[in-house]
Formats: sequence, C-alpha cells, structure tokens
Amino acid sequence: MSNDSEVLFTHTLKENLDDFSQWRLTVTEFRGEQYLNIREYFLDFDSEWQPTKKGISLLLEMTFTANLLEGLKRLVSEGEQSEV
Repeated sequence: MSNDSEVLFTHTLKENLDDFSQWRLTVTEFRGEQYLNIREYFLDFDSEWQPTKKGISLLLEMTFTANLLEGLKRLVSEGEQSEV
C-alpha cells in the first residue's frame, strides 16, 4: 500500500505462520476515495507485515459491497449444502 493511503479498517481473514503469510480485508482511503482491499501480506525480516501484489482493490461503494456480501453468503450456503 502507498504511504499516501490511510487504513480505516482491517480484519485478518487467514494467517499461516509456517509460510509467513496472511490474508487481510482492509478499507483504505486514498485521494479522498475509500477502497475495499483483499490482499495477501508477508512477514518481512523486521517482523513487519508487508502487502504483496496478490489481491484486489475495489472502490468502496455500498450497493456494490452489499451485492458482493450477498453473493458470498450464497456461495457459503451452497457450499454447506454440497459439502464443498
């Protein structure tokens, strides 16, 4: 992430200390716009988490985010029914 962005929210989705990786959901503000980010981080030699290029950043827009959440809920529900 750029030094110009401000982290407004962060939530760890998955952490694997065996390979020094972590996936995070964050909301950042950059140039007056808020973004929803899902990104992989790695633990550097100074024990600081650093973002990688693996991930996605989307403009945080409430209708889109609500539709994304609905789609994820359906995916989980269907996965539970088919035991995926």
